[in-house]
Amino acid sequence: MAGRFHAINVFVGPEHAAVAMQGNLTAVDHSWQADSPSTWHSQCGQDFIVAAIFQGARDFFFVDLAANHPIRYSNSRSLERDFGWRGLCIEPNPTLLWQLAQRRTCTVVGAVVSDSEDGSLNFMIGKGSAGHNSPMDHVFSKIISAEEAAAQGEGVIRLTPATLRSVLQSQNAPRVMSYLSLDVERHEDAALLPVLEHEPPEYTWHVMTIEGPSVRLQGALRRAGYTCALPKIGVASDQLWVHASVPGGVANATMRADAANKAWHHKVRWRSNPGMDATQIRFPRVHGAPPRS
Repeated sequence: MAGRFHAINVFVGPEHAAVAMQGNLTAVDHSWQADSPSTWHSQCGQDFIVAAIFQGARDFFFVDLAANHPIRYSNSRSLERDFGWRGLCIEPNPTLLWQLAQRRTCTVVGAVVSDSEDGSLNFMIGKGSAGHNSPMDHVFSKIISAEEAAAQGEGVIRLTPATLRSVLQSQNAPRVMSYLSLDVERHEDAALLPVLEHEPPEYTWHVMTIEGPSVRLQGALRRAGYTCALPKIGVASDQLWVHASVPGGVANATMRADAANKAWHHKVRWRSNPGMDATQIRFPRVHGAPPRS
C-alpha cells in the first residue's frame, strides 16, 4: 500500500495554519463564502443537517469526496472548524489540492476515485465563467469519456485512479465513521459500490449525503443496512442516508434531519453568527427525539 500513495508535506506558515484551525477571525464578510467561525458553507444545508443529527457532537470523522474548494460549498468545513471533526478531503484537481492543504486541517488526499486502479482516466478541470479553477469548479470538474476528452481539448488531464477502499486503508481510516459526503458528478456508483459490496464489510458511515444515487446504488445501500432519511435535500439532487448503527437510532436521526432540512430552507440558510462559539449553536427541537446524551 505504501508504494501506491506518496505523501507530500506542505509548509503553509503560521498565519495559514491558524486560519485553517479556527477560521478567519478578522473577516469583514461573514457570508457563506468567508471562512468565518459558526458559518455554514454547504450549498443546501448538508453540513447543518449532519451537525443536527449528531446534536453538535465533537471529534467525529468525515470523508469528503470530492472535496473541491476548501470553503465554498464545502460539506465538511464547518464540521472541521467549529466542531473539531477530523477526516479526509479527497480531491483530484491539482490547484484545489494546494488550496485544501493551505486552508484545511484534515488530511488531504490527491486521488481520482473509481472502481478499479487499472489504466488511467480522463479528468476535466472545471472551467466556470471566470476561467479554470473558478468558484464554479465544483459544477464542472469530473471524469469524462475518451470521446468527451477529444472534443474538450484543453483542460483535461490523465490520472491514475484509486479505489475508495485503498484510500481509506492508506490513511488508516476508522472502520466506523460518522459522515461521508459523496459528490463525484455521476461517478458515485464506481466510487462507493466496491465498498458497500465488499465481503466481509470493512467500512461503515453513520450518515451519508450522496448526489443523485442510481437505483443500483440505492439497492446496495439498503442491503448494507442504510435507510434513506431524506430523498431530497432542499433543491439539490442529494439524498441523505443513515446506517442502522447511527447513535440514537434511525428514527431519531430521520426526525432531526427532516427538521434541520426544513429549518435550513426557511430561516437558517448560510446564516453566520460571527463571534458565536459552536457550543452556542441551537438545532431544531424535535418532538419525540431525546437530546444527545
